[in-house]
Amino acid sequence: TSSKAEKVIALAKTKLGKPYVFGASGPNSYDCSGLLMVAYGSVGLSLPHSAMTIGYGYGKKVSRSELQRGDIVCFNTIADRDLVDHVGIYLGNGSFLHASSGQGRVVISTLTGYYANAFSWGRSIL
Repeated sequence: TSSKAEKVIALAKTKLGKPYVFGASGPNSYDCSGLLMVAYGSVGLSLPHSAMTIGYGYGKKVSRSELQRGDIVCFNTIADRDLVDHVGIYLGNGSFLHASSGQGRVVISTLTGYYANAFSWGRSIL
């Protein structure tokens, strides 16, 4: 599991700085679920191009305190009926990698402030 997590994280880190484009799944731009499709696809996991579907239907639901490197972090960023509108890859030590629409590119952020408030749950998938 840890080697798969490291492979997912290593691949995702090669995408840092690439532009955020809604609906994109590479190779030159990504949205949040498109980035996860490519990263987890590198270890043979097929994910849908939907943050909500990933957040509700894949792996085991985990709390913030249970997060491990390589887990999926799920966020509620839009005031609607579901609790998962955004996803990223947990890096450990309170940080995660994601395709951010707000920053317009693939970045590393921390689970503080806005993201602490928007955090819904994690998904352990590896």
